[in-house]
This record gives sequence, C-alpha cells and structure tokens, in this order.
Amino acid sequence: GNSDAQDGVNFEALEPYMEALQAQDGEGTYLVESVHHDGDRHFNRLLVIPGCVKRIWAGRTLVAQAACDGAHTTHRLAGGILLELVAEDANRCLVPLAIACVPIEDSENWYWFLNICIEAFPGMRVLFSDQQKGLTSDAVTELLAANYIHPSACARHVENSLRTDPQYGRLTDNVRNAFWAWVRATNKRQHDKAFDKLKALNNATAEHVKSLESKLATLHFSNLGIPRYGRTTSNASEQLNSMLNVEEVRNSCGAEMVKKAVQVFSSKLWKNKMDADKADTLLPPRIEQHKQRVAHRGAALATRILEREQTGDAVTSVLAEVATSTSTGQLCSYTVSVKRSTGHMTCTCREMEDTRLPCPHLAAVVANVPGWSLDELFFYPPEFRTATWKQTYAHLSVPRSMVDDSLADRLTDLKMPIPRVRPGRPKRKRQERLERREVRTRTVHCSRCGGANHNASSCPLPDPTHVRRGLSAAQLQLARQEIVDVIVID
Repeated sequence: GNSDAQDGVNFEALEPYMEALQAQDGEGTYLVESVHHDGDRHFNRLLVIPGCVKRIWAGRTLVAQAACDGAHTTHRLAGGILLELVAEDANRCLVPLAIACVPIEDSENWYWFLNICIEAFPGMRVLFSDQQKGLTSDAVTELLAANYIHPSACARHVENSLRTDPQYGRLTDNVRNAFWAWVRATNKRQHDKAFDKLKALNNATAEHVKSLESKLATLHFSNLGIPRYGRTTSNASEQLNSMLNVEEVRNSCGAEMVKKAVQVFSSKLWKNKMDADKADTLLPPRIEQHKQRVAHRGAALATRILEREQTGDAVTSVLAEVATSTSTGQLCSYTVSVKRSTGHMTCTCREMEDTRLPCPHLAAVVANVPGWSLDELFFYPPEFRTATWKQTYAHLSVPRSMVDDSLADRLTDLKMPIPRVRPGRPKRKRQERLERREVRTRTVHCSRCGGANHNASSCPLPDPTHVRRGLSAAQLQLARQEIVDVIVID
C-alpha cells in the first residue's frame, strides 16, 4: 500500500540525498553501493561518517581507542545490520564516529566497514568488540595488525558466553568474581592469584579465558605499553545501539534512515558540546568523581611511611607501603614511590599505567603526608582535562539532516534490497494463517449419561458407583433401570 510506496521512494531518493550531504559536507564520507539482480539495481550497503567527527579525531583530543558493534534493523521489508564505531571524549561521553547499514554481518562487510574507518580515523590503537560474526576472521585480523590496532574482546560478552554455554558448567558468583578479578588485574601477582582461584573453582572456564588472554587481560595490554584507560567492555557501542533504537533509525530505511542517523550524530555531539561549555573545573565531571572515589578509598587504607626526604618543612619524596584487600578477598600490600621534585610516581599495583589516573594507594600516601594534595601532585594527562574537552567541540559543525524538496525531481532507479529468506517459518505468515483458519468446535458429551453439553462432574443424574465410565448408551440405560428397580424394591 502507501507504506510500500513510501519505502520505495526512500531508496529512490537515497543516492541524491547522499550526494547532497557530500556536497554540503566535503570532508565527510557518504557512500552508497548497489548490486544488479534481474536487470535492476538494488540497494546493498551504505556508510555515513560526518566530517566533524573526522576533525574531532584529527585534533587528538579523544583517547586512541574505539568500540564497534552490530545491531539488526527492524524494518519489515528492508532488513539488514547496522554497524557502528564509537569513541569517548575527555568526560568519557559517547562520541559516534561511523554508522553503516549492510545486508548481513559477516567477514566481508566488517572488513569493508573497518577498512574505511581506519583510513578516516588514523592512530587508533585498541578496538573493542564482541569478537563474533566475522570480527575474528583472518582478513579482519590481518587488517588490524597491518594498522597496529590491537583487538580487545568485550569481557561482558565473554561472561555471557560462559553463562550460556553448558560445557563451562554453572557460573557461580565466586567464579564470576574470580573472572573479573583476572580481567582487571594490572600486575602479575593479582593476575596469577585470580587465575589460580578461577582454575580451582572451574578448570574449563579457566582454560577458555586463558586462550583469550591476549584480547582480554588488562595485564597483557599493560605489558605491551598499550593503555585501555580502565575499559574492559564495549558498552559504549551498546549505548549507541540503544540510541539508534530510540531515534527509530533501526526501524527505517533508505534516505529516511540516513536522515535519522545524521540527527543522532547532531543531537549527541551538540549535547556533549553544551555539557563541555558549562564545565568550569580543572577536570571534567566524571573524572572529578573518579578522583573523589579514589581519595575516599585511599583515606581508609593503612599506610606505613618507609622513607621520607624533605627540604626544610616541605616533603620532597616518600617511599611508603599501603595495605589493602583484593577483589577476591585476599590481603596484600603495595609499595608507592613519589618524588615531588621530578613528578615521578610509581605503585607496584600498576593501575596508573593502564588508567592514566591516580590509584587509591597513591591517594593513601598523599593523605598521610602533610602539605600534599592530589590535584597539585598528580599530573592528569591532557585527554582527561576540561580544556581538552572544550577543545573537542570548539568548532563543531554538523551537516543538516533535512531532505531538500528538490530531491523529488532527482529520484533514481535504485530499488529496495534483494529479499533474503530468513531461517525458520515466517512469523507474519504464521499469524495470517491462524486468522484464516476456520474455528472448529465439537460437542462435549457426558461419559455418565451420554447427554450433550456437559460432562460427568456436572451431570444431573446420581453417580452409580458400580457403573464405570466409558460405557455405551445401552449399558448406561440398563444401569439407570437397575437403579430404579432398587428404589422400587426398597
């Protein structure tokens, strides 16, 4: 009907609309690809990367890592997969980088998508993903290795696979806690203790996560000198999936889908800019909250000063031991060394090497040295400062998403995607057949008296205990006569 015709117009207007966006946003990337089938051109896939996110990435104000994910579209005719790439700014807010629509989620489409994104966003070092449906293929692995990008598996997806796969047994709370302690361990002592506990609880789970150590363990990335900034999951891409669902991008097609996708870019980036413009502190709000949590945890730790150097009344360097407990409940201590004159500070927990933020043990030492404060002592890297956050969106310019009326005169012959037969019985057809099915009713007969429209429990006749159910009508009539004869004789 009208809906089908409108969907067809959305695809006919797709190429002119993408050309208009490209003309308006010369630095952006707006691609549409088609395939030929039975003499017609059908839509195959598209990709949208606004020029403003390219400029944001080129300004090196974002951390050099990103997360990717796929989500099914919900359009009734033009089904497909949305591929997304996202990053985080100085306040750890979501920054969408690229959105694509492909027919299926496989190695070929992931390679096509990531190859374009890597060229548009050079310098990426870590890529978070669920490591499924083509992301672990040889072609994608070689592409990432050639561009010095280290793939990182989402620990939450790995946990879900451990919970649903019966070969790993039941995922108890103890096994789950040991798994996350192993994932987040930043030094060898924590790493080995967590793995030994995990192996004692569930050997199959321990062997499986050990095979994913190069993509999962924080310690492995720290040893390579590649910080993950405390991230172990691809939750940022999951957040973008939710936004695309709320904005009905997943339920649209053609030019309408691109229009709504550009609106997602615009609304999210402008919201980040408004939040950044209102900030008036040295650190963004979420980094400030992290500093307060660390200071609160550090104040509760037992600290013993081993060595202290001072010039006059000012303390210049400290070597201290901080006692704490791990996430698995084991007691341990870490050694903290701070030289205020050179700004050099280390902790044997090695948490600062991954997060680039102060650890609770450093905060404990600062709390026990008079005249020291965390803000003056610790140098926060530029990627976590409010000045960098403001600079990210200083020259924000997002292309307009409205479809020009002149596109109606420039429609092309691009048709809807080639229908794909999905596995299983189509749900829509099954419902239609149920609606057309004739309702057949049968008359209920009583097994005691043979009457219609009632059963034995509601039969008006008394229950002859010596008469069994399932007798014929003649036998039932004879049983009734016997009851009457008994009554007459009495």
